[in-house]
Amino acid sequence: MDSSEGRTVVDDSQSSTLRALPGVVAQVRDSATSSLSNHLNRMFASCDDVFFELAQTAHSNNEQNTFFEAMREIRLKKDGVIARFIGQFEKQFLELRKSRHAGAIDAKKPGSADALDLVQTEEMESSVAITSMVTRARLDCQNQLYHLAKRLDYLLVDVSIDERNNPLDPQQIGNAFKSACDILDLDIAARLVLFKHFEKTVTREFHTLIATANQQLINAGVLPKVSHKIQKTKSEYQAGAQPSDQTPVRSKTAPAPHAERQFSQQFSELSELLRSVRELAISGNLGFPLFLSTGAGPALDSDELTSILTQLQRENPLKQSGAELLKPQLDLRSLLTQALQQRQSKGEKTRVGKSDEDVINLIAMFFDFVLDDKNLPIQVQALISRLQIPVLKIALRDKKFFSSSSHPARRLINEVVAAGIGLSDKETESKTALVAKISQIVHDIHDHYEDGDAVFLTSLEVLRTFRKQEDQRASKIEKRTSEAAEAEAKTRHTKAMIEDLVLERLGNVEIPQQIQDFAVGEWQQVLLLAKLKHGNDSTEWNEALQTLDDLIWSSQRHDDEKSQRRLQRIIPDLQTRLQHWLATAKPTDEHARECLAPIVSVFESLLNPADAESVGRGKLGAHHKQALQATPRDEKPWKEMTAVERQQVQYQALTYDFIRKADEIPIGSWILFGKTAHGDSIRCKLAAKIETSDTFVFVNRAGFKIAEKKRKEFAHNLQEGRAQVLQQEWFFDRIMSKVSARLLKHATEQRNLVQPA
Repeated sequence: MDSSEGRTVVDDSQSSTLRALPGVVAQVRDSATSSLSNHLNRMFASCDDVFFELAQTAHSNNEQNTFFEAMREIRLKKDGVIARFIGQFEKQFLELRKSRHAGAIDAKKPGSADALDLVQTEEMESSVAITSMVTRARLDCQNQLYHLAKRLDYLLVDVSIDERNNPLDPQQIGNAFKSACDILDLDIAARLVLFKHFEKTVTREFHTLIATANQQLINAGVLPKVSHKIQKTKSEYQAGAQPSDQTPVRSKTAPAPHAERQFSQQFSELSELLRSVRELAISGNLGFPLFLSTGAGPALDSDELTSILTQLQRENPLKQSGAELLKPQLDLRSLLTQALQQRQSKGEKTRVGKSDEDVINLIAMFFDFVLDDKNLPIQVQALISRLQIPVLKIALRDKKFFSSSSHPARRLINEVVAAGIGLSDKETESKTALVAKISQIVHDIHDHYEDGDAVFLTSLEVLRTFRKQEDQRASKIEKRTSEAAEAEAKTRHTKAMIEDLVLERLGNVEIPQQIQDFAVGEWQQVLLLAKLKHGNDSTEWNEALQTLDDLIWSSQRHDDEKSQRRLQRIIPDLQTRLQHWLATAKPTDEHARECLAPIVSVFESLLNPADAESVGRGKLGAHHKQALQATPRDEKPWKEMTAVERQQVQYQALTYDFIRKADEIPIGSWILFGKTAHGDSIRCKLAAKIETSDTFVFVNRAGFKIAEKKRKEFAHNLQEGRAQVLQQEWFFDRIMSKVSARLLKHATEQRNLVQPA
């Protein structure tokens, strides 16, 4: 047993590897192991409910029996699955010292062509399900994963850490769970349900798991701050290409580099899925169109097919002005089918090879999803869709297009999405400068792209330069907007606090009417200025507050001799202090003297025994109480609430999930609010979270405030679906994930149709 590691090691080779791990890495491993074990136990505890509900709603006895048998199988073997999972997970840490060069630990990756020949359809469906889950998990944790990989890479100087050997990468965890589930005798439908349940209950906690690992490394002094400079390094979490004069630096809105090769591993799988749904397309039962090549004779090579697409570009030029450019392009499959039919009538080759046919369908499906993506304004969808032919030509020429997140065409699409995400309907209709710039870029690419990447690189640089100029202007306005909103919230909060403070002091005392008027009116302003200017713990604030207390005390009735002596002593000094404070709060000395005059008159009466008895006193009137409650009260900020108060809020309003979701939305995120009373939806950016008033401030693309919502109200909007966070990053990968999911769904349905009862 190695005391520093806390693990029993079974052989010498593993022992040396394990002991070689830095202590902080062992701490990360132990913490993550414990956390994952707890999550898995909770997941399996709820499996009975999941499968029982599916069995209750099953459409046939066979399907019902499948889910009941799965429920029993999981119940019997869940401990074995957890043990195997933990073993696989910890093995990833053991393997770190065996990996001397960047690259996969295994010689063959699940998505390689060689591996696909050895697996059956069910294995492929399981792999695609895990891959889709991994893609979504990486999207949620991209920054934290990048930081973790950098820190582990820094610690393990002779090992290159990337997405293929980082033990906490979703791919490793997902593969470990898939491998652990091999001991379960489950139908593929039940297995996919289990994988989905794993995603819902365990994968959703990955961001916490990875954040905890990062914090442990930070606490140990490992790279407290991670540089985001793009440079050629050994880590795949970093950029795939070194910046140069010819290669623009990746913007903050480009996909995180560890998406690279995400879909290269899937391309053959996607082709297999396309082949499995081709029969559905032929019979007309697929639900969406596929391009199907029916010609005879030798297949067109990629160059010939590219030439046909170039001709289509020339025959379908884009208009650079007017509403025509904002209309979606004709369906790519239809255009190509018509072109091939024309060739057929001339006796020319028309058959498309299966590989190229798959590329056509994948690109066409990609743009189908672009046109259906609710994150983008309709006009931006239309503009991106006009790039279909150029993008298809790229993919036909180079299949690595699907794997290279640094490809200029993919980066340009991502950049257009990032630029257009905040465009309102009015801006696109009026064709603002940004819309005009995107339109010009799309026009140039569609009409002039032949081959190579030069036009995409140039367009990418043009758009980034333009965006940078617009963003600089907007960021200045946004900063002023946020600062003004924060100052306003601070003033409102402070004013309400002072009103409460004055009301508390005046509520049950009997003092002259003049003093009441002065305290509610003039002295409130003095207190507000002192608080805002000098702060809560300042000498000035304490002196202003003490002056109010002395004013209230001195104006009450005092019959004992000791109080009378104090009264005689305090009033002259009090008058001096009042005069000093009023001089700082009023524009002129004359204004200050006018405000102080009624108080001086009361003081003179109080100091004269003959007049003191005649001074009228009374409790605070209703109009004064109303004035002291005029400022709207903010709810206590969530961070200041006790645990009991938070629980009450949750029970009264909404679940903690949506409170947490609101809190976790980063500054700078784009939000879509549902249709307003005027019938318009609102796209806005979260510019600030103001803790003083527990409010969220939203601005438009130009940086001007268009909405301000209480934290609770915003969480309600999220819960009720009236607000949604717009996804702008990793656009290409997100859409390809949808393509994969759709194909998997229909492939599974097709398999079920042909499977014997």
